[in-house]
Amino acid sequence: MDPIRPRSRRQFLATAAGATAVGATAGLAAAATAGQARPASAAELTHAAEAVRPGPDTAAAGPAPDVPAGLSWPAGQALPRFATPLRLAVADLTNAPADQQLLLTTLQGVVNRRRPRIYLLQPQGEGLDTWLDALAVPHHQTARPMSLLADYRDEVTGAVLYDPDVAGTINVATTLAGLHDAVATSAALAASAGLPVIADLRGQFASDLDAYTWAAASLWPHTTHRMLIGLDPGISGYLRDYAVANRALVMFLDPSVAAELALLEQLMADVPAGSPYLGWWPSDLTGESDGTQVASQYGLFVVATDYSANLSVFSGAHAPVSKARQRATVPPLGNKIYVTFTLTDGDNLQYDQHHMRQLWDDPSRGKVPLNWTVQPLAADAAPTFLAYYQRTATSNDYLMAGPSGAGYVYPGDWPADSLGSYTQMTRRYLDRTGMDTAVILNRSGGQDVYLDAATAQRYIDDVRPLGLLESWSSYTWTTDVAGTTPVSVSWQASSVAEAEQAIAAASAGWTGSAPLFLSIGMLAWNLTPTDVLTVASSLSADYVVVRADQYFALARKLALAPSGANLLGSAPTGQLDWQGPVQNGVGAIPGTLTTNVTTPQGASAVQWTETSAAPDSWIWVDPGGQLAAGDYYEVSVTVQGAGDVYLDFWNGQWDLTTGAVQLTAAPQTLALRAWVPEAAGTHLQVRTAATGPVDLYASAASVRQLAVKQAI
Repeated sequence: MDPIRPRSRRQFLATAAGATAVGATAGLAAAATAGQARPASAAELTHAAEAVRPGPDTAAAGPAPDVPAGLSWPAGQALPRFATPLRLAVADLTNAPADQQLLLTTLQGVVNRRRPRIYLLQPQGEGLDTWLDALAVPHHQTARPMSLLADYRDEVTGAVLYDPDVAGTINVATTLAGLHDAVATSAALAASAGLPVIADLRGQFASDLDAYTWAAASLWPHTTHRMLIGLDPGISGYLRDYAVANRALVMFLDPSVAAELALLEQLMADVPAGSPYLGWWPSDLTGESDGTQVASQYGLFVVATDYSANLSVFSGAHAPVSKARQRATVPPLGNKIYVTFTLTDGDNLQYDQHHMRQLWDDPSRGKVPLNWTVQPLAADAAPTFLAYYQRTATSNDYLMAGPSGAGYVYPGDWPADSLGSYTQMTRRYLDRTGMDTAVILNRSGGQDVYLDAATAQRYIDDVRPLGLLESWSSYTWTTDVAGTTPVSVSWQASSVAEAEQAIAAASAGWTGSAPLFLSIGMLAWNLTPTDVLTVASSLSADYVVVRADQYFALARKLALAPSGANLLGSAPTGQLDWQGPVQNGVGAIPGTLTTNVTTPQGASAVQWTETSAAPDSWIWVDPGGQLAAGDYYEVSVTVQGAGDVYLDFWNGQWDLTTGAVQLTAAPQTLALRAWVPEAAGTHLQVRTAATGPVDLYASAASVRQLAVKQAI
């Protein structure tokens, strides 16, 4: 069953920031080229490069330093820090036209690079002054936003003009503004402001991709290589100050378009592993999955920030982020159904700034235990946000890291030989921010994929979490990794009714003979603390709502031990009634399944051989009858040979799986703890994880009931 798909991370703009920003910025991007862009020829690029040069080389005389003067970015620090703001000039851009927003936000980046001195009010649902007041920095507000240009005119060299017919030139102009201490704007506004033209991009490029290809060739050698920024050209303000201040390359490349993916990968290959990609992706959810996957493959972490405002100010502000871990008292473990609710999307730094603050102000917050995912990297980029949430949290509010730790990544796609650098960075930032749990998302091709054993072990060894929430899915299930660390798949709900139905379905068949653990993800764009209170209030006395730290501590206390016979039967594994192979959505497939063989070590086994099996092809064996409802079971099989496989157990409602392993001549045991909510037919399956040949020996297959041993 497909997991519930979250809605766009930028959904808040339409409802919280309002139509003003959308309408103001839409004009800049109205003429963006549709479809796959035509790459410009080498001759055309050379001509374009010369055309935008006003005499001196527009791309700058030499490579820019990776850390511009005024910023601090030592090795091991995820994001740069700015100088401390001492006094701020404030301007309200909520009704400003798009080219004025662009001019003033790029001006802000130039001016704030040396020391933050400009703060811009932009459409945001939490209130224009909410975070400005939290900064507690002396400030004055100008009645005329464009007066800022006069105030800081001696700090800018001139204007870079975008082409209104090629939206991507807005991003190229932003990049040039950062390199030349200039502002990006329209030709009309530059003329009315009396600004000399540093570069004129009008008529130079046939498409967005032409513009980005030229920027990669001509500007990338001179920008910082410690970050990449992906920003929709229709966004005229917000993150652009941060891009300009860092002298970063700004583009907006769709990883689902072959030519754009090629350019994106060319750039990512030139960025040191462990660097950030800030902003967001085209194509909403498809772009999120595809983009985060390719970023992870190059060892980059993603920070959703395209609508983050004033980061060049917040990255310099000082706020007392606490390292102390505020753990709640853990109740005695009983035969109860323990439920933990988690609000999604906290890895999104702009959510932390905007929508989360609105949810935080809900009068029902604090009336029921609730987990709030946040971005640990806010310790660098916006400690004001994090310190505020820590300081005002109630005993029922629990802050935890959003996916998948310090920055959004798919850990299974990260190069295995350098994953430790990411997990170790995650540990450092959790230590800095007092967090001890995290959500993990791991996707491939847009589908959730559970962590393989080696990746899960890396998290356990380096991050050392109390527990992990893995995936937002359409069921919930709690098991452990390495016998020590609880891992829960979270059932994501987008309405009160869905949450209530999820809890009822997941606890169906519970007999009260053992504790049960249910993790419910509450879609933050749709649901509020009041909604969580409504769901919690609907539960009977059999249910106990707890924070995630209590949830994982209780799960660690549950000790289960196998009892009784192997429910697959008393015969050796090779003599059981194995079936297959089949492929998901296809049915029977070519391949050979041979029973009653022995492994090289002499164990009774079944052998499956196939020259080229597709992912999610499998063989299976069933227990002798229906398994009893409301019980835990230990499911295991030992595998060896060649291929990539994982263990899948169909519990009558959901597929419960282990991570994938690569088979070798040495036997490996795959095991999981399963919950069977209702009496039903179940299947132990060995499935392929990737396309390729299979030569599998499966031995020691077992399904055994688990009994509560003791509470420790």
